[in-house]
Amino acid sequence: MIERTSNYLYCPCKVPAFKSRISVASCTGDMGWRGLVKGPLDIHVLPGDHYSLIKDPEVQRLVKELSTCIDRALSKHAVEAV
Repeated sequence: MIERTSNYLYCPCKVPAFKSRISVASCTGDMGWRGLVKGPLDIHVLPGDHYSLIKDPEVQRLVKELSTCIDRALSKHAVEAV
């Protein structure tokens, strides 16, 4: 079930968060996201550093991971809607 809170929608699904492997040592576990989401947090650690995640070739991995998360969420909600 999706709830509307103020101007935001709440969807009880995993929320993906992405961080670079190099920043893992300096970053706390949830990077501050836990206080902003109600559902479970799904942290993906990707190769490279904070800036290389948005440049080739690492950005291709980020796109693939994000696309997989979006596809999984859409298919789950499509099944629930039936």
